[in-house]
Amino acid sequence: MEDIIKQAPGQAGSDGHPYKRLRRIEIRASNQEYHQLRDYAHSAQYSNLAQYLREAGLSNKEIQSQTKKMEALRACQYELNKIGVNINQISHHLNANPDNPITEETLLVLMQIQELADSIYQSSKAKQ
Repeated sequence: MEDIIKQAPGQAGSDGHPYKRLRRIEIRASNQEYHQLRDYAHSAQYSNLAQYLREAGLSNKEIQSQTKKMEALRACQYELNKIGVNINQISHHLNANPDNPITEETLLVLMQIQELADSIYQSSKAKQ
């Protein structure tokens, strides 16, 4: 199917696209999804849902699927688990040698770890 140049703009007026749109794409949506898409289009000042969906789909913004998000969460969970194991080893070492007092430097590092852990926890809590 070859591209055909428009002779005149369509019912919605000129959108700057020079070719006739001959291909039809159909999607199914629940009533809730349809109303949500329509509301998004309206709030973005589109009078035409098709134009809104076209521009959203053709924009350069990367959309992550739920699978990619879950993979990223699993990777974070794995890294956090490794950090937890290291902290546990530090704790075991400190408890195994009660005669060695905790140095100021060790205490400072432990406080920094606590701050990072709190920051990660608050960040993950805010994103839920």
